[in-house]
Amino acid sequence: MSIDKQGNKFYVHCDYCCNVLPEDDGDWYDTFYDAVDGKKVNGWRAEKVNGEWFDKCPTCFSRR
Repeated sequence: MSIDKQGNKFYVHCDYCCNVLPEDDGDWYDTFYDAVDGKKVNGWRAEKVNGEWFDKCPTCFSRR
């Protein structure tokens, strides 16, 4: 899973290229579920590989 917490804020990072969502660290998400919603709204995708979840930014997903 690539939703991480720093302090009391959450952010998403791509497991393939390390892009971060949101890009401005002053605007990170307040909850884990806000980060999940932000990921979906911004075109990020999660995929399960060998029982483990990985997140892909839109750029990496399009390279499929």
